[in-house]
Amino acid sequence: MEIIDALQDRMDVEVLDIRRKELRILGRAIGGNLSVWLQKATRRDGNVIFHALDPTCSPNHVDVLTVHDMIPFKYLHLYQRGLLPALGHAVNLQAIMTANRVIVPTKHVMSDLIRLCGREASHVHVVPEGVDGSVFRPLEMAREERTVLFVGDGNPSKNLPRLVEAVASLRPPVKLLRVGSDKWRIELRDARRLAEKLGVEFRELGPVANEELTRWYNQCSVLACPSLDEGFGLPPLEALSCGTPVVVSDIPPHREHMKKDMAVFVDPLDPKSIADGIGRALSQDWNPKGLRNAVRRFSWSKCAEQTMAVYEKVLA
Repeated sequence: MEIIDALQDRMDVEVLDIRRKELRILGRAIGGNLSVWLQKATRRDGNVIFHALDPTCSPNHVDVLTVHDMIPFKYLHLYQRGLLPALGHAVNLQAIMTANRVIVPTKHVMSDLIRLCGREASHVHVVPEGVDGSVFRPLEMAREERTVLFVGDGNPSKNLPRLVEAVASLRPPVKLLRVGSDKWRIELRDARRLAEKLGVEFRELGPVANEELTRWYNQCSVLACPSLDEGFGLPPLEALSCGTPVVVSDIPPHREHMKKDMAVFVDPLDPKSIADGIGRALSQDWNPKGLRNAVRRFSWSKCAEQTMAVYEKVLA
């Protein structure tokens, strides 16, 4: 994960990449150096701090917990189909309520977490995620005309069906590309069937490494992210870092770190609004350098620095 790499890049950090039952837990040790483990870290004076990078991999108690979004808590009807998902929700809630400190990527997630879980605001810290500008960068390559890129899986919160409807209404026709995992397979199958029914040229590329993702950001005409909800929303910022125009849903997490002149904002519940936004993005004269400069303030090194500041609060 990028945050571990960013911590490892610091002169005062030693990262010990330990995987145990796929639990991704980050820990800290201070005593001149910082040791980061995926399971635990021990200070030279014997103190231990645990930082879980996700509620699902958290033990009964951690010192620091990262919560990327509150979508499973806000859309329970989608995430609690059966006993195991319900138990997983209970585990997530326990992790959030028992962690000493909670890190979230946006004020939006912080507000949702406090409202839905009842955590005290003083123990929840906003630490924005980052964009690696050395990876996500403009490339010397031609863009495909009238090609819309979607980065994500079939999670209903990603709003893929409405994007398919929006693309179907555009003239001249627009190609739709999807990069991402095959999670939520039933929903992806339904999206494919809808695209076929509406005559949309829909190509799925599957999961790709960051370097290949950078090429797709540079090759497409525009990135579309009409999500119903997000925790942070990395793909639009990564695309902007490549100088690629973006169409995003007009929701709090996007408004929190993107200004009106950085993107085209649309109503995610209205396919016509999404289509109009794509049309504007395709026809507008964008300044790629200006788009890239707009996201320079988001870096993983800054994320690591702010994460370490949270550790200091635990140790105070």
